[in-house]
Amino acid sequence: AILISFTIPQHTRFRIGDKNMLSRMGLYTYGLYLYHTIIISLLRVLYPVLGMSTDTAGGAVLFIIIALLATIGVSIVSYYIFERPFLKLKNWFR
Repeated sequence: AILISFTIPQHTRFRIGDKNMLSRMGLYTYGLYLYHTIIISLLRVLYPVLGMSTDTAGGAVLFIIIALLATIGVSIVSYYIFERPFLKLKNWFR
């Protein structure tokens, strides 16, 4: 995958707007790290309640997609509500 990414011209790699998507995701990595286990654990409880199962390939793939999207969503919200305001405060202590 890394070799393939270097064969794609630099200006076309995952660009959304004027910022690279991967560098933008870097802002949310702490939230991804913090929330992924919580979301996966919660989803493991909710999945059977909703009548869904990971016994089939489709169910397992859907579980992964839901967990990934939920983790990214929660991480983005967490960044703007918690992390970003605290990062702005650090300038007061320099």
